Amino acid sequence: MKYQFIAEYAHEHSVALMCEVLRVSRSGYYGFTKGEVSSRELANQKLLEEIQAVHTTSREIYGSPRVFHELRAKGVSCGRGTEWLV
Repeated sequence: MKYQFIAEYAHEHSVALMCEVLRVSRSGYYGFTKGEVSSRELANQKLLEEIQAVHTTSREIYGSPRVFHELRAKGVSCGRGTEWLV
């Protein structure tokens, strides 16, 4: 979201300044412009697949607390606040 904002206003403001103000790295921004997928995004995609699998297996009954506990029982490293991925 921040990178998209920087891309939209790069013609009006310095990329370095916007990165500093928005607290993102310039290398991250330039990776975004090249279409590179970050390791964080890859981890989030894998976790999302795990979440969806648990949810589907539960016949779509489990909410975030149960999904979280199932993932932890399976040895998947995640925090309770990751239900936003769904």
